Amino acid sequence: MVGIIGLRIDAAGCLFDLYRGRSVDDDARSSLLADLGNAIGDSTTTKTQRVGNYRALIGAEFTKYDEDAWFKEAVGFTTADTSIGGDTVPGTQTLWVWKDNYRESHWFKFQEAVKAHQAYVLTSIVRPIYAMMEQTTW
Repeated sequence: MVGIIGLRIDAAGCLFDLYRGRSVDDDARSSLLADLGNAIGDSTTTKTQRVGNYRALIGAEFTKYDEDAWFKEAVGFTTADTSIGGDTVPGTQTLWVWKDNYRESHWFKFQEAVKAHQAYVLTSIVRPIYAMMEQTTW
């Protein structure tokens, strides 16, 4: 495969190998990569066509992507009166509030995973590189 789409398909194959294991004649891997390649399409495939391809591939379990779904699951909002009285203009302010059990939400867990990964990278990768540079001041 060539180009960015080919790289994505290759990456999917590597993930498949990592989690399922690689065998010499693995029809499941070949089938997966062919299905993904057909669903993604080529550089002329539109977003609408691609989503239709995904829907056809996944079937009844397909759900439309909502980029805010995890956030909405964890966080709500309320409004508060911000007018102080007198000649001030009445207004409201949006206050974001955690929903019950927000710590169990996908959004919160993802945020915590990002922070843990950032700490790991800084401690285990970046700090040793800086140490090798022998730079004592910045």
